[in-house]
Amino acid sequence: MEISFTDMLSKTFNFYLKNIKTYFKTLLVLYVLPNFIVNTIMILLFTAIGFGFGFGAINNLGDTGSIVLSVLGGGIFAVFLFTLILISLIMTVSIIKLTIHLKNGKTPKISELFHESLRYLGSIIQFSIIMMAITFGLAIVFIVPGTLMIVFELFGSIIPGILILIFLILILFIILIYIRTNWVFSYLSIIIDKVPVIKSFKYSKGLVKGNWLRVFGYNLLFGLIVSGAMMVIMIPLMFLIVLLSLIPIFGSIATNVLSDLMMILVFPLSFIFLIEFYFNMKKLKQPKKMVQKKK
Repeated sequence: MEISFTDMLSKTFNFYLKNIKTYFKTLLVLYVLPNFIVNTIMILLFTAIGFGFGFGAINNLGDTGSIVLSVLGGGIFAVFLFTLILISLIMTVSIIKLTIHLKNGKTPKISELFHESLRYLGSIIQFSIIMMAITFGLAIVFIVPGTLMIVFELFGSIIPGILILIFLILILFIILIYIRTNWVFSYLSIIIDKVPVIKSFKYSKGLVKGNWLRVFGYNLLFGLIVSGAMMVIMIPLMFLIVLLSLIPIFGSIATNVLSDLMMILVFPLSFIFLIEFYFNMKKLKQPKKMVQKKK
């Protein structure tokens, strides 16, 4: 039976409010704390490097020393960035697994949830790389030609090139929306039903088939609601964030922590809604398969 948007919305918020303490405690340990440690080390490290440049300690090493330190700083930043991405991926998998456990009436230990999430990390990284490669590839195909037209003024003026580039970007945007809507359940199928990464795209498209507008509309509407809720939370705190950002070092660390705390209050809602939607779409497809088998 097809569930209406209002019913899914009601189920999502009721489930979240019932388990908000569990979500908050879990994400505090698996996301906010690791993020705090990594961000603090990164801020202190780059502050020290900045002081080195500012006080001329690096200048004594000459041009070669400055280049080496710049490259080293870039390498350190890349390592920290990759670590933060891993933390975000683990958090995402943890939310999905925690939601499934809670729906089954079980509250897992945080350590168990962490180790369980690690088992899916390789598949999720593979999935993320494929999605990034497809997005990047399409961006090159559509944006580069328009950019070249502007740079070389192929029509004798940059105006036609700009118009063509805008048109190509709009087409790219439509294609990405279409693809991402078809594959919106791929992520969940990998974690919930252990579908192989490559097959997950076809699996998700099969669930969406015949319901593309509904899937797109529901996700868009829910996204707007969550964004609105985020804005309501953010606006009163913006003044505090601005004040904290003025304080050297401590302000940056405090701002990051505050932003993470606000995010973990809202972020689980998106996945609870999507999981509810995923199970509903599976139920809609299963009876059709049974009818086809009988024929």
